[in-house]
Amino acid sequence: MLRVLVVGVPRGGTTWVGKALGNSDATAYVHEPDGTRDPMAFRHRALDRQGQFDFLNVGDLAPEYERLWDGAFSGGRARRSMYARLVVRALDGLPREERNAARLGNRLSLTTKFVLRGARPLLPRRDVDAVVVKSVHAAMSLEWIYGVIEDLRVLVVAREPRNVLASHVAIGFGPPAPLMLAAARRSMQDRWGLEIKTPEAPMAHSALLCVCLMLGLHDGLRRHPEWQMISHERACEDPHVALARTAESLGLRFGDRAKAFVSDSDREGTGYETARKASELADKWKERLTSEDVDVIENVLEQVPRELWQVPQPQLPRS
Repeated sequence: MLRVLVVGVPRGGTTWVGKALGNSDATAYVHEPDGTRDPMAFRHRALDRQGQFDFLNVGDLAPEYERLWDGAFSGGRARRSMYARLVVRALDGLPREERNAARLGNRLSLTTKFVLRGARPLLPRRDVDAVVVKSVHAAMSLEWIYGVIEDLRVLVVAREPRNVLASHVAIGFGPPAPLMLAAARRSMQDRWGLEIKTPEAPMAHSALLCVCLMLGLHDGLRRHPEWQMISHERACEDPHVALARTAESLGLRFGDRAKAFVSDSDREGTGYETARKASELADKWKERLTSEDVDVIENVLEQVPRELWQVPQPQLPRS
């Protein structure tokens, strides 16, 4: 089975790209198996001691994480039993405090124990030739995943940081939690020797996490020239051509269903919908960000050496 991982940052265009590619002929699409609503992802974070964004290096032990990705790339078929549905419902109702307690190894509630016991990996599919998995949580663990999934093809979706953060504003995303922010700072120091100075402002903290995740993706691209990257802004110039070429380069068959998805998504939309007027997205940040926001973001970006943004291959594809 052909295995493709579409990865980027939250609000970076990965859902649009992932679903377009996932609508290719004889292809299954798996949406964020490592997300916050998946019981197996919750089990992994509790037992492997990880946060919402996984920070794993090659060689780190994370057996539940490996089970999670094995299930996703086997086809990612959801479990439909009544028991599985009850586990999902229990996780949906679990307060943040109890989720954090599980991850930190603190005392567990009965509901938390029920979710951890009932979490299972996704199931295989035999009716497809390819599987496209999409994630916005794997940027800092991408090489780890690449090392455990055989014959994995990686597509990084890149988006201009100001557009990403403007989308955060539009949808009402708040700043990262203190533990998440601390993990990002620690990772930037350990990996690249960076100590980014920021004011105690929500946008500054959001920008720091966004830049950390983006640098993780660029770092992987430099190490692995076989990985591919597609620019969200450039794909918006001519979505049909850009996405069809990307699918072809990955070995996917971009047929009528995929083309219909791209056409249908090129319209007005809001929130978590993938529908957007593609031609209007490239400079959307100019409408959504205040001048103060822009100054804060640029201050963070200016503290990152230019070479950390460079990758050894052209962005793919461009019409």
